[in-house]
Amino acid sequence: MKSLLAAAALAVALPAVGQTYYEPGRPYPADRLTRDEYHACVDRGEALQDRKARIDDERAELDREAAELARAGAALDAQMRNLDRPDASAVPDYNARSERLNRRVERQNRRVADLNSRAALLNGDAADMNARCEDRVYTPYSQPSWRERDRLR
Repeated sequence: MKSLLAAAALAVALPAVGQTYYEPGRPYPADRLTRDEYHACVDRGEALQDRKARIDDERAELDREAAELARAGAALDAQMRNLDRPDASAVPDYNARSERLNRRVERQNRRVADLNSRAALLNGDAADMNARCEDRVYTPYSQPSWRERDRLR
């Protein structure tokens, strides 16, 4: 009989365990995002991701170019070691090749500096976005908020 009463009490209590109760008129957090702020954060996050992807692509291209410059510099060093100094045209030819390589290296250095400044600007913009958007909730006032959230995904 005791086990039957325990089973009956358990059967009555189980549906109540799965329910979640909400306080009516629960206030929203003080630092919640407005709808416009939320949309701005989403748009800004996507723009930052696009900028980061472009920077990553350019960085990969610059790394390939740096490897090519290293190979060209090693080849030029080998030519220097085997340079036929008594030959009147060998030294000016070597100097011209060296000057061309130096110009390529200077262009590469300018591109790397430009990329680094754009990456620093991206990092600053990302930090600013995180300060404005991160750890702030968006709780729309309207009831069908799940529809809007799903539409934005």
